[in-house]
Amino acid sequence: MPNNPSAMYTPNLNFGVCNTAPMYFGIWWAQDRRAFNGRLDNIRIYNRALRDDEIRHINLNNL
Repeated sequence: MPNNPSAMYTPNLNFGVCNTAPMYFGIWWAQDRRAFNGRLDNIRIYNRALRDDEIRHINLNNL
């Protein structure tokens, strides 16, 4: 086993865009066997990346 854990796994971040596929939370696809086992709360979708101050404002004000 390598001393550097990040050397064990390199994620593929080259995702294509598929506007017709359903969106799932906690899984990659409908038959994913590695589904997230827990609860997701306060999920938000934005059409842009939020700035640090916007994220801070949301967190500090419990929005």
